[in-house]
Amino acid sequence: MQKTNRRFKGRMTSNYDLLLLAAPHYVDCQQKIGEILKTYFSTRKAGRIEILEMGCGNGHTSEVILKADERIYLTAVDNEPEMIKQAKRRLEGYIKKERIKIVKSDALKYVKESKAEKFDAFVTALTIHNFKFDYRRKFIKETCRLLKPGGIFINMDRYAQDNEKVFKKGLDWQIGMYKKVFSRLGKEDLIEKWLEHEDHDSRPDVIMKEGAAVSDMKKSGFKNIKFVYRKKTYSILTARKQ
Repeated sequence: MQKTNRRFKGRMTSNYDLLLLAAPHYVDCQQKIGEILKTYFSTRKAGRIEILEMGCGNGHTSEVILKADERIYLTAVDNEPEMIKQAKRRLEGYIKKERIKIVKSDALKYVKESKAEKFDAFVTALTIHNFKFDYRRKFIKETCRLLKPGGIFINMDRYAQDNEKVFKKGLDWQIGMYKKVFSRLGKEDLIEKWLEHEDHDSRPDVIMKEGAAVSDMKKSGFKNIKFVYRKKTYSILTARKQ
């Protein structure tokens, strides 16, 4: 099985929170994820809500998920040890209350080995766009298998608009922000790292274009697929399991 690359390590890992300065729209998108979850489960009668988060990173999205509804119990998965350490520090209170389980694993390996129809929701942020095409398609299919009927899929990510001019405009803005923010902080090495990251994301075998992504979701068994929020370079896509 192809393994996911450990794309966040070293300087990028220890300075990951600085991304909030170079991509200030990140916070708004995170808040939107919480609003979507809160609304989705607001009419649900009392009961435990099981959610899977893939690529939990330093736990920022995990915290948003857990705050959305006190009935939520989260399984958060990541493949980077240092990011998991950061997540455990951030989420210590939730860990003590046993509302979150953090797992170190390859993404595809985890979903393949998990029980079908186990989760009420799947949430991820800035993770799936890192995968290569074939890996991503297999992952999406397995994710659908893990959701209960009617379960919700939420992904906040770097979807590339099919309109190349619009995509390039957003990409140029983001690159400009990396240079502006990290230069001001005296962290020129991070500029190089993030530009390498952008180059990887734009590779023909990696880039996650909107139209192709929606098509793959449909083939995997999802319905009601739509982009519900966009800000700068980020978009939020939601879907339901049929």
